[in-house]
Amino acid sequence: QAADAIQLFVVKGDDETLQRAIAIYTRSARARGKTIEKVLAELNVLTDKHQRRYDHTGELLSPSALKKLVLKTVLQGFDGTGTASDS
Repeated sequence: QAADAIQLFVVKGDDETLQRAIAIYTRSARARGKTIEKVLAELNVLTDKHQRRYDHTGELLSPSALKKLVLKTVLQGFDGTGTASDS
């Protein structure tokens, strides 16, 4: 579902669908006890298929709108400490 939403975002710029899919993915990952780092790493692999972080010279590029939206949504899904606790 997240991969499909990422593709839709790349093609049509559908922020809402992407945010919803990432929020669902994040809630599910938290319920399975995954850390924020693991969730971001998994989503980073998906987003890299569409928009790479580095140009051909190896210089770090500014984060794309896709990466910013993913980061923002995942951070909102965690409690700010990087853990899956509901406290």
